[in-house]
Amino acid sequence: LPLRNYSSADGLAGDDVTALLVDSRGFLWVGTTTGLSRFDGKEFKTFGRPDGLPHSRVNALLEDRAGTIWIGTAAGAVRIDSDRTVMSPVDLGSESGAHVACFAQTRDGRLWVVAGRKLFVAADQSAPFRDVRLPVLERNEPENPRFAIETLAEGRDGDLWIGTISGLLRRLKDGRILRIAVRPTAPDDDRIKHVAVDDQGRLWITHWGLAHRPGIHFG
Repeated sequence: LPLRNYSSADGLAGDDVTALLVDSRGFLWVGTTTGLSRFDGKEFKTFGRPDGLPHSRVNALLEDRAGTIWIGTAAGAVRIDSDRTVMSPVDLGSESGAHVACFAQTRDGRLWVVAGRKLFVAADQSAPFRDVRLPVLERNEPENPRFAIETLAEGRDGDLWIGTISGLLRRLKDGRILRIAVRPTAPDDDRIKHVAVDDQGRLWITHWGLAHRPGIHFG
């Protein structure tokens, strides 16, 4: 398979790539530690602090069903509406300037975002975000956030899977939280880097390797 490498020499914002998104118009968005780039197949357009990006490090990218692009950085989040020109800051209350780890949109249209040590949800792309209470996160110590969230995915039954640095959480539709140890013999080394649910409803986890939980079923 022939591959072509792109770098800052080609106009990319930086050579340390942290996030990728192909949007509904076919543009490739590339988050890096030194800015954001959009590739149209021929050239890169780069966005930085002067364009409204709150921090040069981009951690997360999402396009919602309305075509809005959500951008999470090391110091807050912004959105680019369907015109693809203007960045607008995202109000996350006390965590508006915090590290944004990830976004997710569930089938009911709700938008979820992890900022700082909190989980937020909005009814849709035009609604305000509100803090979602997760008691397990409230036990985090400021200097030792054992359950800091890194990744989100929706199960086929509507439950929200939450990957943390100390294992896996399952938020049921009624708001209850179940904790699942991926490596029960090593609870201090149970960091979940990414979660995904396939078309058959199976949960896949990137851990220190790739894990599949065949005992977990969705609906």
